[in-house]
Amino acid sequence: MGVILIATLAAIEAGLRVFFLRLNSFPYIAHMFRDDPITGFALTPNMRIHAVGDGNDFTLDTNSMGLRGKEPLPRGPDECRILVMGDSYTYGIGVDADETYSVRLETRLRDELQRPVRVFNAGGPGFGTVQELAFYRTKGPLFDADAVLLGFFQNDPEDNLRVFKYADGFLFENPSRIVSLGGHPIFLYEFIVKGVLGWRPLEPGDQAAKTREVLLELKALAANRGQPLLVACIPDREDTRFAVHEKPHGSGACPDVPELRMLDLSSAFATATTTPFLPDHHINKVGHRIVGDALVPWAVEVCRAHAVATAATPRAP
Repeated sequence: MGVILIATLAAIEAGLRVFFLRLNSFPYIAHMFRDDPITGFALTPNMRIHAVGDGNDFTLDTNSMGLRGKEPLPRGPDECRILVMGDSYTYGIGVDADETYSVRLETRLRDELQRPVRVFNAGGPGFGTVQELAFYRTKGPLFDADAVLLGFFQNDPEDNLRVFKYADGFLFENPSRIVSLGGHPIFLYEFIVKGVLGWRPLEPGDQAAKTREVLLELKALAANRGQPLLVACIPDREDTRFAVHEKPHGSGACPDVPELRMLDLSSAFATATTTPFLPDHHINKVGHRIVGDALVPWAVEVCRAHAVATAATPRAP
């Protein structure tokens, strides 16, 4: 009897693991993430995975910091540097690294300014503003940036009330308690506690209030570091003319925080002649070009301001 019970529980556990992977929007998730004491989870450093699925065919890649693109090397002469943070839209799920809006912006700036430019892509799939602030607070100084750009998407306020924990190749959302057996988390425990008993780890909160709080803290920290902050708001596909479903989300691309400088990209996406979205809602290479081009005027402004400030600073003898 005991053997049958153990075998039954083991079969249920295996089924829950398979079910979890099928539900997950990233089928390669077990290879993507690692535990991180600052943000709860982060991308695996020096990763290179060919990903195919749901209209996507691209390469997931990271550098030694677990970020996409360039390493934060020392500043070069007359160089303008911009740090870009955000979620999977900024990272560029669905496109290759050289097709992201960070690379597009860097290329456009170099042509426009005729000077060295480095745009760092610190986008993290699954990140909300809470994780982005934590990253900026601890790792932002490594980039020696002249300005900070935050890519904002409509699900960020919801993400700001979630807690993620990475364990044994899986991202747990709002874990009740990650009980493990032999170093492996027990999915059956989570299912019973949360799915059957209905336990919820977080009290319902005001997503807008939390998002406002975090954004204002980010603004204050950036100002203290002398780095102008722009929040660029990427619209949801369902709120554009490329919507697939009939009912738009209608919440607006930008959060209601008038103290911040924001750029609503909805009008830029309205000019697209072909869809700028992938089937899974992420933006494709057309969408990334739209975002990169729309950011050029702001980036030119901050880079020229940096050049003026640098020229006015006396050089050490």
